[in-house]
Amino acid sequence: MQERFEADDIYLYQSIPEISGSAATDMIACTVMEVNREANSYHSAIWLYPADGGSAIKMTAGTAQDCMPRWSPNGQCIAFLSSAPNGSMQVFLIHMQGGERKQTTFFEKNVVDMSWSPDGSRLLVVATLAMDPVSASGPGMRVEEGGPEIVWRLPYKADGMGYLLNQQTHLFVVEIDTGDTVQLTQGPFDVTSAAWSPDGEAIVYSRSREGRCANAADIWCMDANGGNPRRLSTDVATAQFPMWTPDGSRILFTGGINEGDSQVRLWAIDWPSGHVSRLGDDNLEVVDGQSLIWHASESGDGIYLIAARHGLQEIGRVAVPGGEYQTIASGPRHMQALARTSGGRLAFVAESPCEANQLSICDADGASERQLSQLNGWWYERRQPHLEKREFEVPDGDGGWETVEGWLLRPPGPVRPGPLLIDVHGGPASYVLLAYSSRPYWNPLVARGWTVLALNWAGSTSYGREFASRLRGRWGDLDLQQNLAAADQLQREGLCDGRLAIAGKSYGGYAAAWAVATTSRFRAAVISAPITNLETHYGTSDSGYYSDPYDLTSTPFDGEHNYRLPSPAKYASNVHTPVLVVQGKEDQRCPIGQAEDFFVRVMRHGNAPAEMLLYPGGSHHFYESGPPAYRVDVAQRLINWVERWITEPLPVEEREDKQEQQESATC
Repeated sequence: MQERFEADDIYLYQSIPEISGSAATDMIACTVMEVNREANSYHSAIWLYPADGGSAIKMTAGTAQDCMPRWSPNGQCIAFLSSAPNGSMQVFLIHMQGGERKQTTFFEKNVVDMSWSPDGSRLLVVATLAMDPVSASGPGMRVEEGGPEIVWRLPYKADGMGYLLNQQTHLFVVEIDTGDTVQLTQGPFDVTSAAWSPDGEAIVYSRSREGRCANAADIWCMDANGGNPRRLSTDVATAQFPMWTPDGSRILFTGGINEGDSQVRLWAIDWPSGHVSRLGDDNLEVVDGQSLIWHASESGDGIYLIAARHGLQEIGRVAVPGGEYQTIASGPRHMQALARTSGGRLAFVAESPCEANQLSICDADGASERQLSQLNGWWYERRQPHLEKREFEVPDGDGGWETVEGWLLRPPGPVRPGPLLIDVHGGPASYVLLAYSSRPYWNPLVARGWTVLALNWAGSTSYGREFASRLRGRWGDLDLQQNLAAADQLQREGLCDGRLAIAGKSYGGYAAAWAVATTSRFRAAVISAPITNLETHYGTSDSGYYSDPYDLTSTPFDGEHNYRLPSPAKYASNVHTPVLVVQGKEDQRCPIGQAEDFFVRVMRHGNAPAEMLLYPGGSHHFYESGPPAYRVDVAQRLINWVERWITEPLPVEEREDKQEQQESATC
């Protein structure tokens, strides 16, 4: 008999977050990550998978974090990052003909990105440097270690990183043979990614802007020796991941037009005129800017990428310069990494709630797909849930109805109506993520007889710009209506029994808090890393000062009603649903005060059962990548909470409302 999924399966899960291919070899270099349960951390190793199948080769021991493999141009060497021996991420080299790995960089802090020169003699490295914070409080005033954190510009903090103004990331060239290192950029900005020109004579890079608000980024170019720096893009707010076409005629990059706009598009810079244009139509959304792959063929040039389309993450091809889009490989799963082999085939990583994280390969046209890796053998010993992409008829918010899509996860076999968990995705400009790491509690709940609804309501991305813009300035109201309508449809179809719970993180936490503050339809709620007070989120979040004005169509100064009225904290005294509030104490995206504000108001001014979990050191993403013990704990507590309260009657106000409606209908 097959076993059921449990929360502590997190300890068993293996994943491949990064892959690298080369025109010179048919081997795919991968980072394979596992949980180190004893150390309550992770370790990763570099593995090689033959594109034609066969046994994988483990290239590094994986006793630390070995990651980000990069093939040399001739396919004879791999550069990668490792945290051994002292904990900081440095560049190491390992040769295919054998021998020990060799440490190549010795920066005081971490290397964050790297790329090979076309001739394989040098590495272009982005590394973090320690800096003395600038002080305007008096001449000669310096900050000693352990002293105050001085803030003079935005952003000054980042989730998962903390205080930023004592460091900068800059660009370096490292000679492979000698290890000689030359710094190419310096100044009050950060370089995030870079690439060589095909002839090795120029470097294109992404760097943040300077000034009081420096969160936006542009594409710059310089000579290979660091001279003649010049800005190439100005109108794309979040320009990232530049790459040259092989003939050097264009620079491709990704980015969103507006600050706070999370929909990433594809752009091209004509070289050397500098003209910037968008590739693809207005609805093309790029998932991973680091997975762009140039493709030249008799039928024309193009770029392979991972695109978000209709709730899926698929492999697509965009014609250059025309911009026509073609789906190459798709299906009910999410592609997460992409590379190309010497034979022209495409290697990719994919997963879903019914498909464990695995490496696969297909032809350039998507044909002849087959799986290469054999990770997570335990997964296939579990009873797999039934996953279905569904359409739902829901209110459009303007008096009419529309069709939206969502994912339905339910127990396999004959339908036995049970409770329904509505799981609201974050963003709000995002879509339901199918990665196991994002929702490790789905499968265990389904194994216990639950059905899970994860809707891509109006405002979700991957369905076009117009659809994604629908929620701007309408937080809470529109998406709640649509989630409830979809749940009612499932009950009419006999797929659930009418008992509802709700959960969500980030914007999903906001939506769950809003739901229980404005309706009594839910018997249990889990509110994770929420936004509950929009006025204070604007100034305390690491991104609130530019993301909130975009999402809410105003600032707190010129649209106060857009911040105060949609804040769940304002209505917390109305909460009658048992609520579990979950928060990482070092969350800088949705800071701890958001969770505390809502929880205290519920405790002080309401009578609903309530509990709050605070995880020391937890960032906004501790659910997905925090200490494994935290992730197991929060998944198990979520399961326990909704299981505990789903058997209790609805809050009395809802029962009275239903009774009044029934009496009115009878009369």
